[in-house]
Amino acid sequence: MSNKAPHWSQFSIRQVLPHQGQMVLVDEVLHYDLEGSIHTGLVVPHWSLFHNEAREVPAFVGLEYMAQTVSAFFGMRRRLAGQPLEVGFLLGTRKMKVNVGSFRSGQQLRVEAQQVYDYNGMSVFDCQLVEASNATGESSSLLQGKVNVYRPDNLETYLQQQAHHES
Repeated sequence: MSNKAPHWSQFSIRQVLPHQGQMVLVDEVLHYDLEGSIHTGLVVPHWSLFHNEAREVPAFVGLEYMAQTVSAFFGMRRRLAGQPLEVGFLLGTRKMKVNVGSFRSGQQLRVEAQQVYDYNGMSVFDCQLVEASNATGESSSLLQGKVNVYRPDNLETYLQQQAHHES
């Protein structure tokens, strides 16, 4: 019997994201390390909830690709520690630079995220969404920016406190 710790590659994206069904927008974890880095990959589907009339996905959905990559980072951390997934909140972005209007069906994308701040449930990640060129292996940045998230210690308590503040 082996007591070997699990490796990140053992987990599918659906095992590290709290999202379900068609709301899982990234396909796989390509890289994960304990220094705060994660890369995910996806192929823009031929149909999704987000397609416009031109059968393209608007660039603003790239923020959700980034947010799910950040969520996968924390999900992976928890799975590797033998803990259940937790819910977090996307607070917003800073310094978001958008270099594309939309994503084409079939387009292969990679999200690269690096944690740059983590304190008391608040985290900031430098994120970049790229398309890898099949011919040269080079990539071009389609979106980049800082993604800010919050993970409460206890979701139930947090939601109760928020409801109390609203009343």
